[in-house]
Amino acid sequence: MNFKTLWKNEYFKTILLLAIILLSVVAFWFGSRAILATEYPFLAVASGSMVPTLQVGDLIVVQGISNFSEVWAAPYGT
Repeated sequence: MNFKTLWKNEYFKTILLLAIILLSVVAFWFGSRAILATEYPFLAVASGSMVPTLQVGDLIVVQGISNFSEVWAAPYGT
């Protein structure tokens, strides 16, 4: 079977498209993990502790940090 006849096969096209979609999703996930330096780069807010800024179910992007001395809390009420 040569390439032209293989490309005309609908099953081949479908499998190729599904493989491309799957590889794109996996590459996006692992790329996001590497770039953001965290195991879970995308999360959903689980509780109402951040209301009114964040609502329950909002999706957030999480970025990992390597030096915790750079983290500080904002003054209460700001």
